[in-house]
Amino acid sequence: MRASISVATLLLFPLGAWTFGQKPKQAPGSATLVAHVLEPNGTEPAAGVRVLLEPSPEPGTKSRPPMSLAPRRGLRRAQSAADGVARFIALAPGKYTLRAELSAILFVELDPLTIAPGEPSREARLVLPPYGRIAGRLRGCEGVALEGFTIVVLPADADLMRGLSARGRPDGKAEWTLPPISSDGSFRTGPLQPGRSMLALGYPAIEYRSGSGSRAYDWGAQYELGTVEVPARGESHVEFDLAGRLPGRIELELKVHGKPGANSNVSVMSTDELPRKGAIALDGKGMGLSGPLPPGGVRFAVFGARDEWTWSPEETWTVASGETLHLALDAPIVEGVVQLVDVSGGAPLAGKGVFVVPDEDVIDQQVLTTDKDGRLSLFLAPGHYRIKFGLEDGPDGKGARSPYADVVLDWSEASATAQKIEVARTR
Repeated sequence: MRASISVATLLLFPLGAWTFGQKPKQAPGSATLVAHVLEPNGTEPAAGVRVLLEPSPEPGTKSRPPMSLAPRRGLRRAQSAADGVARFIALAPGKYTLRAELSAILFVELDPLTIAPGEPSREARLVLPPYGRIAGRLRGCEGVALEGFTIVVLPADADLMRGLSARGRPDGKAEWTLPPISSDGSFRTGPLQPGRSMLALGYPAIEYRSGSGSRAYDWGAQYELGTVEVPARGESHVEFDLAGRLPGRIELELKVHGKPGANSNVSVMSTDELPRKGAIALDGKGMGLSGPLPPGGVRFAVFGARDEWTWSPEETWTVASGETLHLALDAPIVEGVVQLVDVSGGAPLAGKGVFVVPDEDVIDQQVLTTDKDGRLSLFLAPGHYRIKFGLEDGPDGKGARSPYADVVLDWSEASATAQKIEVARTR
């Protein structure tokens, strides 16, 4: 038995005569669980508390992510009534995890709860851990839209997983959501774990788009504002000044070798230790606007509309507090075709897996396969590259080193049209 803060009283005992009305019908051999949820004083019923029940993992099973991040099959939900009672019926014999949640990271849990074969009913008593609330106001943000922003309060000793759990899932499917910030900058949040905590401004979720049509989600920055002392009971009031720390945006116009970078995608990354990330999905004219970003230095990684190329400018830029940074970039990506043929006879090297590696950067490599005519469609910045051949199937069916030598590729606008390269054998 464990609680997320302090030792909580958790008692488990058989339920005798039904005292809450007529017993509902259920399948023979199944059981009913009655969970009594109580306030931290252990006597008052706690109404409106979410109660979760799921089968306990089998011994040796790896630890599972929090319920708030990954809802699982077999998870059942209930809410405590005015008398603090939550019921689960038609339970098969076995071991369960029972949890009463005040938030994604503040809860009391009984694990395991065992229902024996033939046991018709079970009763559990869950005493909530102490909790407090924080209310306050953000000054200096008058006239700034904070839609999608939240206040994140984390205990000073919270690890990464608890921090992720507190914010839930960025795809909008979270079990828990944090309360929004009002248009006047005021907020109220809780229940919270008592004690010293970090209070941060949580930026809206980011949606990343890929050329395959898929979507990925991540939380925006979590910009620390200061520390607070959460009371064990009641509510504390705090204020923080956002002057000089207001969110900014980036408006980008992208061209690719002088033409509009239609439907390209841009990842925004921080140039320092402060969290600062975002995404810009460009339209058919290569235009796009980022979501809100904390002020500070940024750099970009740009991806083609079908992920056929990537480009990372060497320059960095600064997002100013409360302002929009307007940029026009031209990605020096040259499109062309290379045909690889055997130097002896000129036969095309069809279906060969190759690596296209910049001479100065072996990490930034592309993995490609030649077509039936030995051709590769390439999207590269001008420069010098090496084409290296990957493993091929050997006589024993295992991967064997390719018999073809590396070749040098000189890539520029002038050389990118149907370039033919003869490749020599090393054996």
